[in-house]
Amino acid sequence: MTIVVSKGFDGDKKTSTMRHGIGVVEPKSFKKIEFLQEEVLTLNNEFFVTFFAENKLLEKRFLFPKYSITEDSLATIPIIDKEGILSKD
Repeated sequence: MTIVVSKGFDGDKKTSTMRHGIGVVEPKSFKKIEFLQEEVLTLNNEFFVTFFAENKLLEKRFLFPKYSITEDSLATIPIIDKEGILSKD
C-alpha cells in the first residue's frame, strides 16, 4: 500500500492537504496522483510518500519549489524511461 499526501504553500497561501491511497506501486513503475492546476504551480509543492518496504513503514518527502514544475524542466527519468520532473530532495 502506498499513500501520498500533497499540499502547496508559499507564505500565507496554502492549498488543501490532499491524501491519495494509490495501492501497490511495482518497482521501476509509476502511478499518476493528481492533476495540478496552473495556479498551484506558483506555490511550493510538497509530497510525502508513505509505503511499506522490507517489513517497515517508510516515508519520503519530495519538494518542488515554486515555478519548478514547467515543461522546460522535463527530462527523461532513467528508471522508468518516461519524461518527468525529479525533485531536488
